[in-house]
Amino acid sequence: MTDLDPVLLGDWLRREIGTTGNTLDIQRISGGQSNPTYFLTDGDRRLVLRKQPPGILLPSAHAIDREYRVLAALRKTGVPVPDVLTYCDNRAIVGTPFYLMERLEGRVFLDCTLPDDTPGRV
Repeated sequence: MTDLDPVLLGDWLRREIGTTGNTLDIQRISGGQSNPTYFLTDGDRRLVLRKQPPGILLPSAHAIDREYRVLAALRKTGVPVPDVLTYCDNRAIVGTPFYLMERLEGRVFLDCTLPDDTPGRV
């Protein structure tokens, strides 16, 4: 269970990026340092949604729009980053501004100190 409305978000995804919206599964990823992150699965489409946390924020804090722009700019340089798909500042969809990117295979680090990793493995 998440704090996102699967019907509202599914309808928006269908309109904005062409998902089917019929089988939207939402999984909140714990361990993030600041911006709530979710895995979205709709059929065979796998996405990541990153949003601002709820509440009153400092003007430059949790700059999801900046994160989106940096990833989009890096994509053009050959740096291995996921494709960013869209940015949305309409708070009615998930409660805060957010962006979507394609989900890539990889690890989710739940502890930023990486206690179980060695420098060569990270």
